[in-house]
Amino acid sequence: MSARFLAPLAVSLALMATASSAQNLSPKEEVQILLERLEQSDCRFERNGDWHDGEAAASHLRKKLRVALMMGKLDRAETFIIHVASKSSQTDKPYHVACPGQSEMPASDWMLGELAAIRRQ
Repeated sequence: MSARFLAPLAVSLALMATASSAQNLSPKEEVQILLERLEQSDCRFERNGDWHDGEAAASHLRKKLRVALMMGKLDRAETFIIHVASKSSQTDKPYHVACPGQSEMPASDWMLGELAAIRRQ
């Protein structure tokens, strides 16, 4: 085979391997990476009218993750985001995220966007 054919093939195989490894993450692993991103971000997280930094938000959501895991309710990362991490279980009020240079948005939108980015890596 010519080198001209092998170079694009090698790139294609590398991309497939990367996509495959991202697809092999368990829902728990995806959520853990998502919470690490929140924790390390400069974003603020609004919960029941109070704003928290990313570290406090991630700590709160990790508690909710532990409960979801104990109850066997983590079939997909999206399930955790939509049903657990995007609203208060006590007041049913939606959470919001505000990141520097961006408009405030529902936490579910921010998390689903970050999940998509995690899966692209």
